[in-house]
Amino acid sequence: LLWFIFTVRAEKRAIEPRQYLLTIFTISALAANALGLPIINQVLQVDKWLPLADAINRIIGYAITVGIVQETIKYLVLRFTVWPHNFRTRLDGIAYGVAAGIGYATVLNLDFIALNAPVTLEAIALRVFGNYALHISTCIIVSYGLAEVRFSNPNPVFFFFFLAVAALITGILIPIRAGLVIA
Repeated sequence: LLWFIFTVRAEKRAIEPRQYLLTIFTISALAANALGLPIINQVLQVDKWLPLADAINRIIGYAITVGIVQETIKYLVLRFTVWPHNFRTRLDGIAYGVAAGIGYATVLNLDFIALNAPVTLEAIALRVFGNYALHISTCIIVSYGLAEVRFSNPNPVFFFFFLAVAALITGILIPIRAGLVIA
C-alpha cells in the first residue's frame, strides 16, 4: 500500500511516467503464485529436507533451489515485459525491479499468513518485513544487471553474475531470517 501511494501515484504526475509498474507488480505476483510457490513447495519440497541441514549446506541449498527459482522468475518477468524498450535510464530498471520484488513478496506474505494463522503477530510482522526487504533488494540487483546489459553493453555473462549474487543473498538471508524468528 505504501509503495502504491508513494510510487505509483507519483509516477502518474511525472512528465514521462513509467507506465508498466502495476503490470510488473501484477505479473510478478501471478508468476509467484503460479510458478514460484508450486516449484519450491511441491517440486523441490525444500521445507522437508533443507531446514535439517547444517548452516553452510542450508545457505548453498537455499541459494541453488529457492534463490535461483525466485530470481529467475522475477528476471523473466522483467525481461519479457519491459526490457529493453522501457529502460530509458538505469533507474527505470530499478523502479521496475522494485515493482517485481514487491509483487513477488506480497504473494509469499499472503501465503505465509494464510497457512500460519496461529503464529504471533510479532513473527508475522518479522516475516513480512523480511520478505519485502529480501525481494526488493535482490530484485534491485537483478534489474541493475539488466540495466547494465542494456546501457553498457558488457559481455552477456555479466548479467548472470548479478543473478548469482541475488540467489546467494537469498540463500544467506533465508536461514538467518528463520533463526531470528525462532529466537
